[in-house]
Amino acid sequence: MKRLGKSISVIIALLIIVFSVLTVCGFSYYKGDFEQTVIRGLEDVDRGIDIGGGAKVILGVPNAASGDEAPQISTDVLHDTAQVIEDRAAKFGLKDYEVYVNRAQQTVSLVVPNDVDCEYSAAEVASYLTTYGDLTLRGGSSYTDASIDSSNSQKFTNPTEDSLQIILGTDNVSEVQWFKDTSEGTETYWVSVLYDETGLVTLANATSPDTGYYYGGTVSIWLDNVMLSMQQVEEANTYGEFTFTNEGMTQQKAKLFTAIIDTGVLPTADLSVVSVQSVAPSVGNDSGNIVLFAGLAALVAIAVIMIIRYRLSGVVSVFAMVLQCAVLLAFITGFLVDGGIMMSVAGMAGLAVSVLLTVFSSGLIAEKIRTELRHGSVMGNAVTVGIKDSRNTILDMSVVLAVISLVGLFLFGTSGLSIAIFGGSVVSGVYNFCIVLFIGAIANCITGYFVPQLMLRSLYSFSCLSKPSLFGGAKK
Repeated sequence: MKRLGKSISVIIALLIIVFSVLTVCGFSYYKGDFEQTVIRGLEDVDRGIDIGGGAKVILGVPNAASGDEAPQISTDVLHDTAQVIEDRAAKFGLKDYEVYVNRAQQTVSLVVPNDVDCEYSAAEVASYLTTYGDLTLRGGSSYTDASIDSSNSQKFTNPTEDSLQIILGTDNVSEVQWFKDTSEGTETYWVSVLYDETGLVTLANATSPDTGYYYGGTVSIWLDNVMLSMQQVEEANTYGEFTFTNEGMTQQKAKLFTAIIDTGVLPTADLSVVSVQSVAPSVGNDSGNIVLFAGLAALVAIAVIMIIRYRLSGVVSVFAMVLQCAVLLAFITGFLVDGGIMMSVAGMAGLAVSVLLTVFSSGLIAEKIRTELRHGSVMGNAVTVGIKDSRNTILDMSVVLAVISLVGLFLFGTSGLSIAIFGGSVVSGVYNFCIVLFIGAIANCITGYFVPQLMLRSLYSFSCLSKPSLFGGAKK
């Protein structure tokens, strides 16, 4: 196996350091009062309910607890309600949530993590996801109450006066989607509601300059009793589409409203919010920080052991380990893209296994080289044999773990039989473990084999570093 240029190892080491710093620290800047995140870092990791806690919203019959006569909600309706809420949460993009039914108390509960990816608080997101979901286009823009919501935006509630007149309702909605507009040089998010044929005719008549009562006036769109937007009618709407935005509309808010409208109303209007509660982390407060510090301490201990035992090869193993951590952190946070996953205790276990896989892989190469040197092989031959003999074992381990993880992802998906058998929290935990382990196994082909062998082939090109004793061989 040929030597590589001396600069290769230096370049790879610098790239690993820069990439690792970026994945840990991230990069953001402020545009006015709003923080714009370019690179998501360690602080942007979304923690699951078991680590970061969450908020619970309970739907029930409001006057049931007082002993007054209350409507009886059938079990089928309760489960259908839970299914609609699950569909909303999935469409919104929640990666960790719990929905369950209490048949005895006739309630449906939704728990979302505190680290929900939205400008709204976890409690307000849960409240929106459990709202009845009646979307109405109304005349005027009159309301009785105004407040500031959890995203520090104005919130107008309870229609009154001319806004009691409904132009179109949820039954006429045929399609809804959100989109981003950058034509004005800034990012503006809109929600588009497309109405059916009946809605098209009604909207055209209501906004016509000849016959429309609302032409030249104001119309507003409401989700239950919350006004989402108001608009001045300056032209006839003959295309059956109503688009709306407001000053506080962001991408996550647009996705949230779209998910609610798209799934339709709940099966019954008799259920409403009866309780909003905080949910403590199931593994204790500050557990995330404890696990983080424990993980860092373990990494430092492993690094010291690897360097003492394998010397320069151990240093290469440390770089491989750091790169694996950085790659997995970039995947978890989403790094440059809008994505990432919600980290739970199970996900942390998958992260630990993935890092240990890279430690074992790079350590295997170092051990092979050390063994060859102690059997009298020359430096070049020891590096060549060590890299070659460990290749199949490393790749086989990575492929086997990737396949096992894929099987787990399919068996413990977010729907169907697995949830019915094991429960949502168990399924989401196993899924979280498997997705992290799958990425770690795939990445290990690069971090555990490709990068270490490049660095080793480059390092022994340095005359001052080509001594067997620096690679774990016997000191002379």
